[in-house]
Amino acid sequence: DILPADEIPKAFMQDAVVFILGILAVAVGVSKTGLDKRIGLLLLSRIKNTEGFAFIFFPLLAVSASFVSEHALVALLVPVMTGVYKATCTAHGVKQDRILAIFLFLGLSFAANAGGPRSPAAGARNAIMMGYLADAGFPISFGEWMKYGLPLAPVLGLMAGAYMYIRCKPKLLVKRVTPGEVVKQELARLPGFSAKEAIMAAILGLLVIGWITLEDTFGLGGVTTMAVFAMFLFRIISWDDIREGVALDVVGLYAAA
Repeated sequence: DILPADEIPKAFMQDAVVFILGILAVAVGVSKTGLDKRIGLLLLSRIKNTEGFAFIFFPLLAVSASFVSEHALVALLVPVMTGVYKATCTAHGVKQDRILAIFLFLGLSFAANAGGPRSPAAGARNAIMMGYLADAGFPISFGEWMKYGLPLAPVLGLMAGAYMYIRCKPKLLVKRVTPGEVVKQELARLPGFSAKEAIMAAILGLLVIGWITLEDTFGLGGVTTMAVFAMFLFRIISWDDIREGVALDVVGLYAAA
């Protein structure tokens, strides 16, 4: 009798829980259309050297990870980074370069982690914190969170890049890191920018705007549910995609907590 039975459904169906469920569904749509991979490859496409990796790519990755799940970005970029590593070693006649691997993969992880907390959209933990703050009487809106958090993304991404550059650059066996050829090959393998991918990009952009402008009216969960409905409406995802791609036990875990 600690929690009355009629209070349990209310406790489960908090706005934060609906928000988490919706975010995971949106992530499925982004991944299914290939928009996440295109974002990652576009970030890499202009990088010409080691300095570009440290001082351009890592800060841009941190900003991107503020809105798209950093876990998803890292997962899709690791195979690309592996290709960059192998191609760079081959180009410089080096069998393997341990420091280069550390620079690429730990730098990727550090920069993504720097961006993850910068908006409520990037992780379920952020939505949970919003719920805790609201319950404590200190509600924070999506826009307020971004006002505090987003300016830190490029700063911390730059700090992560500078740290990796200072620690790794003097010890690299290769002279410079040039991802251009690998990225070109990966981009060539991508299908053309399809209508569904364009629609998904528009939904994602409108979703961020909706979180900022419509939160007071519909809540973060309500706005996200609209985006999920739009993905169904435009046939970007199906229920089978949701069932296979969304870890409902994770949603249940957060709801139960």
